[in-house]
Amino acid sequence: MRNNDMLHASLKKLRDELKAVKESLKSVTKASVEAVVRLILAYTARPLTEFKTFEALEMLETLQNTASDKQHEKSHYYRLAYQTARSNIDVPRPQFHSFVARIIGDKDHEKVLDIESKIAKSYRQQSTHHNYSAPYRRPQWQRNNRVDLSQVKCFDCGEPGHYMANCPNKKSLDKGEDTRAKKDQQ
Repeated sequence: MRNNDMLHASLKKLRDELKAVKESLKSVTKASVEAVVRLILAYTARPLTEFKTFEALEMLETLQNTASDKQHEKSHYYRLAYQTARSNIDVPRPQFHSFVARIIGDKDHEKVLDIESKIAKSYRQQSTHHNYSAPYRRPQWQRNNRVDLSQVKCFDCGEPGHYMANCPNKKSLDKGEDTRAKKDQQ
């Protein structure tokens, strides 16, 4: 009986030690993920001229992998942030910079997608200043290349002066007739 008590005591001691090691591991894990987050935030704080899109993407990938390896509580969030950034790699550098700086600071999954769409929308508005009140004008190369319809021959009926899409002898929907079938019979 005394051996059982000693066994239970040593087992309890081992469980307590294991619990302490797990807590220690959690704090180390948290520190390493937090260190990568601080590194990314410091990188985005640099001037835009020093910001490289692919370096930032590599840092986000490192963050995603570190959080996943360490089973960090926000590993899913960091994976979503990395995937969203990777899908927007072709956007202009200032837009990507703004995106990375904001998603690392926010901790809510929904905000990541909101932020990405707001940044994309603001850059679209900045890059496309259309004057829709002005009438549409064809580009110069299209204005000069008018086609003489007398030189055009229909592929459906073979008559000149119109395209097949505008063919007056086109297949009648209610009768089911096809002009090509008529042409072949003649």
